[in-house]
Amino acid sequence: MITVGILVSYIVAVLGWVMFRFAILCVVAIGFVYRFLPETKGLSVEGAVQVFEREAAESGTTPRNWFKRPAGTKA
Repeated sequence: MITVGILVSYIVAVLGWVMFRFAILCVVAIGFVYRFLPETKGLSVEGAVQVFEREAAESGTTPRNWFKRPAGTKA
């Protein structure tokens, strides 16, 4: 534990607020994942795909439309 304390204090001294900004970003990312991504534990790959497709259909966007090129553009 003493080594971790020394390491953290060194990182804070060298990087300043960068470490704390990264920590805040991690907390925000965890909140995003918890709020917006559904639980897929115990589901097969096909079952997980169905979960995401169902939620996309309910929101009005489907994964198949995400990558279509606009009309009149070439590949």
